[in-house]
Amino acid sequence: FIIMRNNLNRILLRQQYLEILSWQGGGGQKFAFPPWQLLAVSKTEKHESVVENLLSLLNRLQPLCVPEEFNSLCQCLTLNRLDEHPSLGSWTVSQGRVQCFAEIRSALLLSDAPADPSPPALLRL
Repeated sequence: FIIMRNNLNRILLRQQYLEILSWQGGGGQKFAFPPWQLLAVSKTEKHESVVENLLSLLNRLQPLCVPEEFNSLCQCLTLNRLDEHPSLGSWTVSQGRVQCFAEIRSALLLSDAPADPSPPALLRL
């Protein structure tokens, strides 16, 4: 159960991290405001808040990721746009959310899978 929970957390935190980067211009949505940000926040305060959020997410992701995945996520901070990353070339927020849902669904279905992979007696031919 703990392994599944950690995997689900990793999937969700990774999506949140990429979305924050995207909202800051990395995903072609420059000048857009994430829905959770208040428009009244000054530009300096907004930037500091975004950096704090990104670092907090990275700190939470590090123990959940294999080193290669974590390094890849850190590399995103050095890019002007997310599409400059080899594995995120065609990534969009919408596609990322669909992928996130599919990964979570897959993880949940696997956790409910019976120990014996053969079909139930009623379904056997």
